[in-house]
Amino acid sequence: LGADGVLRVVTAGAAVAGVIMTEEFPAAHRGWARGMAGALSACGFGLGALLWLIAACRYHNEKLAISA
Repeated sequence: LGADGVLRVVTAGAAVAGVIMTEEFPAAHRGWARGMAGALSACGFGLGALLWLIAACRYHNEKLAISA
């Protein structure tokens, strides 16, 4: 899988997760479930950005794809 394929798989997974949350959670808890999914997604994005920053700072003098 290339980057385009990975993006498609992740997007499809997020869509399926949203459908499952809508169908399986009681109506009173759906908002909480969607909010938690968004919060966990934001934490994952932040962790990825932090790791990217650490790698870019650590290897900035080397000829790597992330240092371009």
